[in-house]
This record gives sequence, C-alpha cells and structure tokens, in this order.
Amino acid sequence: ATGPLPVPANLGTPAAPNSRYVTNAGPAIYQVTHAPAVPAAAQAVVVSARAHDPNGVQRMMLYYRLDPAAAYSAITMQDNGAGGDAIAGDGIYSASIPGQASGTIVAFYIAATDSKGTTTRFPALLTNNSIPRECVVMFGDSNPGGSFGVYHLWITRTNATAWANAGDLSNESWDCTMVCNNRVIYNAQGRFAGSPYHQAFDTPYGSLCHYKWILPDDDAFLGATSFNKIHQPGNGPGDDGSLQREQCANSFLRALGVPWLNR
Repeated sequence: ATGPLPVPANLGTPAAPNSRYVTNAGPAIYQVTHAPAVPAAAQAVVVSARAHDPNGVQRMMLYYRLDPAAAYSAITMQDNGAGGDAIAGDGIYSASIPGQASGTIVAFYIAATDSKGTTTRFPALLTNNSIPRECVVMFGDSNPGGSFGVYHLWITRTNATAWANAGDLSNESWDCTMVCNNRVIYNAQGRFAGSPYHQAFDTPYGSLCHYKWILPDDDAFLGATSFNKIHQPGNGPGDDGSLQREQCANSFLRALGVPWLNR
C-alpha cells in the first residue's frame, strides 16, 4: 500500500543551531583504563586515556582520592614516555597513582582542557542520583585460584552507604567499577535483585545474596550489558553447599519434560 506521509509544518531548526549547540565543546576523552587491572598492595597504578579536540588538547589532569576522604590529589597526565607513560607521542596520556595498602579504595576522574580553555570530565557527572560518578580501583583485592571466572565489583563508601540505605526492594542502581582479568569497565551499575524473603539483603559488601549489574551501552561484556540476576545458588543464599545441585536438578527436570524452574 502506498500513500502520502503527513509532514508537520514545524520541522525543527534545519540549518540553524538547536538546543544542544555550544560555542566550543571540550575534548572527547576515551579509552580510559588503569593497569594493572587488579593491583597488589603497594603497587603503583597507571591510569591512561586518549583525548581529541579540533582545537588541540592543552592539558590532561588526573584527580584521585583515597576513599572515603573527599580531598583530591592532582597529577598532570603526560604523553612523553615519563611518569608511567609507555610511549612518547602515541596519543595516550598517562599518570601514576602511588601504591596503597591492601584494601584501600581509590576513586579518580580525568579532566581534559582544550586550547580555548574548555574542560571536559571523564566520567561525566551524569548520574541518576546526587552522587558524582567516578572510576574506582581497589588495591590488594585477591584473585582466587581455579578455573572459574573471577569478577570484581568495586564501589566507593558513599555509594555503598546509599545502596544499603535505599531499601531492599529499591530499583535504584549505584555507580561501580567492574573488572574481569584485564577488562576494566567503569560506571557499571549495581543493586540487589530477587526477593528479600529469600535473600539476606543488608549492604552490598555484606551477606551473600542476589545482585543485578548493568554495564554501559557502549561497553558490553560477553555481549551483554545487563547481568540479571547474579544468583547465590539455593532457595536461600548459600543453602546449596555444592553450588550445583539446584541447577542440575532443573536441567534434568527440563529434559524430562516435567515442570522446572528457569534458572
């Protein structure tokens, strides 16, 4: 079937500035990461990033703080092969965070300024609550041995406290950093998941329970941006000591064509 499309009389602002117009946008900051991904105690961490601006990047700064302290230390990021930078002139700016004691959490962000004086920040301050977003790294967080995957979810004290106070059934998500092997994903979101009648919800670092992780749309992990739900095996958290019994039983029930639970 064919027919004319109704065309509205007001087509916006063709060839004219729209509501997103700015005289000068600051540098785009991208490919931000830190290495090593899971630093040992007292091991320095190199934060690196790229930045681009048509007017040229005048300055890149790393701001970090020892959580839960609020005061930031500032370090100039370099692309000259010094101060943690690997290769001079390759477009990757780097700066080192000094090694810290085991269990120390450090939150940081990057600010880039172009030659016209406009500054942008990574991560951007966009947030679904009043807590600014930051990148997070934890020193001395162990990697257990074995063949299972190891996943780290690091969160600042402010976000952890807000998460714990939000209520068991809250769908509010809280800013975290997720690490698996050398893969670092900043500004992941975490919250409780499942029924509080079966889970011992208290704090995000307390009793084992169910969680939901949401990753940025442009930084999928294993092809997904939502991990819902990350289950502690068993009807109650930890009551399946094998960590496999419930999953195996439901697989057999499904194969037999009898009622089964989708896990």
